[in-house]
Amino acid sequence: MNLWPGLKPSCAVFLFWGGEDSESAENGLLKFGPLTVDLDGYRVYKNDNEINLTTTEFKILRLMALEPGQVFTKKQIFNKVWGDDFIEADNNLMVHIRRLRTKIEEDPQNPQFIKTIWGIGYRFAGDE
Repeated sequence: MNLWPGLKPSCAVFLFWGGEDSESAENGLLKFGPLTVDLDGYRVYKNDNEINLTTTEFKILRLMALEPGQVFTKKQIFNKVWGDDFIEADNNLMVHIRRLRTKIEEDPQNPQFIKTIWGIGYRFAGDE
């Protein structure tokens, strides 16, 4: 039985055997310090307060939070979130990342969770 459709088996194993957080993972929750991502409920909480995200913002965060530390190119994010080919001159992704940072980060100018990897894309730092 696959509890997390579309989730890589290695990530599912990590979530399932995550020690204290395994109960949360079984409930579809990912916790990173003050940030909680409810995969099943499509909700995000910061310090136990719900944050209102757009569908696109949630998709971006979900994609990255499922693989903390993984660097995603702009093309990979664009293809997985929008399902379209990446347009190099399009700043649509940057706008969504900026808005997402303003909602989940304590200091969006010095992000703790969504890091920019210059010339490549973005990485979700998780609990670094």
